[in-house]
Amino acid sequence: MDKKVAIFLLISISLLILSGCVQEKCGDGKCGRGETAENCPADCAIEECGNGKCEAGETAESCPQDCGPASIPRTRAMDETTFSKYYFGAEGFNGTVPILRDLAVALEELGVGIVGINMVNWDMIEKSPGNYDWGFLDSHIGILQQHGFRAQLNVNSISSWATIKPNPASDLHYAPPREQYWDEWGQFIYELVERYDADGFKDMPGLRYAAIEIININGEIEFPTHWINNGGTAESYNKLLRLAQQNAHKADSSVVIARAGTAFGGLFDDNPSEEEIQERADAIPFGRQFLNFVESSLQQPDFDVFSIHYNGYYSGARPTVEYLEERMQSYGYTKPIMADDTQSNLANYLFNDMPPFYEDADNNGKPDIMETLDDPNNAGYEDARERFYRDQASLTVKKLAAGSEAGLAYILVSALYDWPEYPSIEWRHAGLIDTLEYQKTGSVEAAKKPVFYSYKLFLEKVLGANKNLERIDLGSSDLHIYKYTFPDKQPVFVAWKEGQGATISLSSQLGKDAATITKIITEIGVKEPSVEQVEADFISLDAMPVFIE
Repeated sequence: MDKKVAIFLLISISLLILSGCVQEKCGDGKCGRGETAENCPADCAIEECGNGKCEAGETAESCPQDCGPASIPRTRAMDETTFSKYYFGAEGFNGTVPILRDLAVALEELGVGIVGINMVNWDMIEKSPGNYDWGFLDSHIGILQQHGFRAQLNVNSISSWATIKPNPASDLHYAPPREQYWDEWGQFIYELVERYDADGFKDMPGLRYAAIEIININGEIEFPTHWINNGGTAESYNKLLRLAQQNAHKADSSVVIARAGTAFGGLFDDNPSEEEIQERADAIPFGRQFLNFVESSLQQPDFDVFSIHYNGYYSGARPTVEYLEERMQSYGYTKPIMADDTQSNLANYLFNDMPPFYEDADNNGKPDIMETLDDPNNAGYEDARERFYRDQASLTVKKLAAGSEAGLAYILVSALYDWPEYPSIEWRHAGLIDTLEYQKTGSVEAAKKPVFYSYKLFLEKVLGANKNLERIDLGSSDLHIYKYTFPDKQPVFVAWKEGQGATISLSSQLGKDAATITKIITEIGVKEPSVEQVEADFISLDAMPVFIE
């Protein structure tokens, strides 16, 4: 959710300063023909291998520990038939360069392929018409390249000079360009993609492969405070998208332009009927306006993928996808649907008619468990932390399984690390990494939560599986059994049972009498999963998901 990443702007950004050149081709980041360490030290000087920086004269071949992959073939994960690591990601790769290097190492261990960079604001890069400052983004992209990641950029039409409502850096409310700057917006997107497309023209110095997978244009655009109240309409947002898509594809046709991250506020979590959807829209002040905006903006398919903010319950994935697909088809087209801001915690939501996940005893709008987590001196802190971390791990695995079965084109988990100073208490502890623990110890290793290791385990189990998932029906809607099939090995099942537990038989599915059960990781300090052998006809399930092989 773009609004949540405001906390990242409080972190100072360290810029990478690039060397100048001494001859015509010197300074392009490549030690080319005729260039030497003497006549072009910027490109050819040999630096110390192993210092964590891919510097002039170093390559992936000569110094793999600093420079990482030399190249990555340009593909789009949403067009592939099997789950690659580029289908999965994590968001919130923002901060100073030393922090980013630690985070990148953790992300490589995690196993994701896409990393989201938040708050790429228009005037953060284009300071004035035609005046580009790439330091912020180059520093982040440069580190991602060392580890073989592709980037998702949350690009926002926030500008102090180009939009109809000038926005200070702390204001996350987007606005359309002024009339004279619509073309400048398109040119900005073109320059952005051109710099990171690795085609040899206008490339970032040292770029080794095409860096950008997805560009998400603004986020949660349907909320009035984010767009409409600043002079925006569905038509002007479509124009913003159309110019972004045209100009991005002019530079690199493989870049995916995502239509805003729409946060449906739990609207579909209990699979409502059309009548219930309309009743809920009328039940809150801007609910009707919200849905009307979605409907109006869907009339023009000027995007490559529709992005939803998957921050409700896991059960909302398929109903949301089906609703959007039906609306697109009514206008004569279909587009893939992806999820970012796949939050690993739960709060109360605008549209949701389901009971709250966590109790709010004093009815102050803040879940009690979140208030306890905000106070380490509270007598119930350790118990609350243990429960919340267990729930995080469970919910994330369920979202990954249900989301991939629903046919989402990408899933990006948010957030990479906690935002302890974020204004809304329910989102402060949603990260894969405990920020306060990292600040206290200086160690990302010590700060990894159980959800980090459960996400890692999920990826280890399902990468390489075919995307046409099958949900096994054993006669109960509370039974969730997802079958991942592989072209070269036996299937893997992700399974759980909501409510009262159950014993199931999967011997016919497994083709054998024994099953291996791998439990997700839910306890602080545990890094490796528990594994046990059971009879395939007597597999016990409860609300905690497991892997069955």
